Formats: sequence, C-alpha cells, structure tokens
Amino acid sequence: MPRKIKGLSDIGKRVERLLGDKSFAWLSEEIGTDPNTLRRNLKIDANPKTHLLKQIADCFGKTLDELIHGDNVFDISNTSEDNSGGYQTKYDKLEEGILEEAQVWLDQMEKVRPGQKIWFRIEFENRFPEFTEWKQKKRASGDS
Repeated sequence: MPRKIKGLSDIGKRVERLLGDKSFAWLSEEIGTDPNTLRRNLKIDANPKTHLLKQIADCFGKTLDELIHGDNVFDISNTSEDNSGGYQTKYDKLEEGILEEAQVWLDQMEKVRPGQKIWFRIEFENRFPEFTEWKQKKRASGDS
C-alpha cells in the first residue's frame, strides 16, 4: 500500500482516496508532472493551478468540480435538517448574500488595486466557461 502523505488539503485527501492502491508517483507519471510538484500542490497551504487539477480530474474520470468539492456535494448525505423542517446543503449558506458581498469587496479592492474588477471578471469567466457561453447565447438572441 502506498505511503500516506501528511498535511494534505481536502483535494489532496480526495486524490489519495481516488488513488487507492496506486501511488502519487504513478499519478505524477500519468499526468506528466514531477512527483514532488504534485505532492506540494496537494498540501494544505498550497494554491494548486487549475490546469494541474484538471489533469488529475481527467485521469480519474472526474470533473474539476467533483475533484474540488467531492462527488456528491448536493447529495442528501451532505444535508442537515433546518428549523423549518426542510433540508439544506452545507453550501446553502454560502449563497445568501454572496453576490452582494463580492460586489462590496470588489468596490473596496478597486480603490486599493485598480483593475481588480477586470481581474475578477477574467478569473470568473475562466472558472465558469458556462457563464461565457450563456452570455454569448444571450447576446445572440438579443436579450439584454
């Protein structure tokens, strides 16, 4: 059985589970990266590059979202009963006000670091290509 790595991030732990009996060395060879680079990018304090995570996800037949958030983030097993008797996922609370908070943050950051809103738009569109496709369809149909 492969040796476990200490200090893995949640993503790193998911990768470790996906590996099963295979090693990080095997994975690094499969995706064409150095084993030390792979391990370093899966540690708690790392900020792994999206292209590396995409390669890992592809290697296991997973989507990037599945690798980052888990296979069934909105499955009933990830829910808890709320006070109204309904169920909510652990991510529901993130939705409440997030857009307004992001706008306030971007407005403040724009004062300190001009260009922050442009950076955010580019990063958002890179992370969510579906949004870019939606915008293009919307423009093509004449909707504002």
